[in-house]
Amino acid sequence: MAQHRSLLAAGVVLLAVGAPVHAGERLFGYSYEPTTMPAGAVELEQTVTPRLGKAGGVFSEFDMRSEIEVGVLDYLQTSLYLNTDMTRAADARSGRHNAGFITNDSGDQRFSDFSFDSISNEWILKFLDTVADPIGLAAYVELETNGSEFEIEEKILLGKVIGQFSIAVNLIFEQDFRARENEPNRAIHFNLAAGVAYRVPDTPLSIGLEFRQENQLDFYTQYTHSVISIGPNVHWATEHWWATITVLPQIASPTPSYKSFDYDGYEVIEIRLIVGVEF
Repeated sequence: MAQHRSLLAAGVVLLAVGAPVHAGERLFGYSYEPTTMPAGAVELEQTVTPRLGKAGGVFSEFDMRSEIEVGVLDYLQTSLYLNTDMTRAADARSGRHNAGFITNDSGDQRFSDFSFDSISNEWILKFLDTVADPIGLAAYVELETNGSEFEIEEKILLGKVIGQFSIAVNLIFEQDFRARENEPNRAIHFNLAAGVAYRVPDTPLSIGLEFRQENQLDFYTQYTHSVISIGPNVHWATEHWWATITVLPQIASPTPSYKSFDYDGYEVIEIRLIVGVEF
């Protein structure tokens, strides 16, 4: 009898939270939930992030990440990324008092470039579950390089599923090491990403809201860039694939270098689309 009650309780929990259609699906564009794929599961993901607008002129950058994601253990997964970007600018300005036009590596202020950016390797280790435990907890690390530059990003992933609602909070720490002469050769980032989403019952639709706050310190001490963004996100899951889109307009910059917005380090608006297919 006790066993039957346990099975019934487990079934009620699954019905209440609306279990994900795909093991590796992401409800948010920028915020990671503290979940991992089961051992042996494989998923392909494509992420496209348009970054649009500066203080003046014309500017657009499309960051593209092609990913293969693999469940190593039920609580451990890894991913390999190929990162490319396409940038177009015409007399784009950053908005700083003494800043000139935004240029490419050749010094052109009118350009359209496509380039290989880097490769990345990501690992996520889950400690606590978002449903079974009081709060979900996972550790994240990503290594990225293009041969001459190196980045390492660490995250603490927190989350909770309550009925149809999913909450995710990420504490992010990143270190950059660059060889470029026109950029600081080292920098650190302290970031926060958070999101809340609601799964509409009996539909493949989830809707939510995401928040991002990023800070960059050049040479580890100079507080140079910061941005606060908030915007809506939509998630759609079918039997064979899922997609998530988040729209994040920049709403403020706390750094003293800018009046209200940081159009040097960031753009007017970002839009992130992620599509995943599970095998």
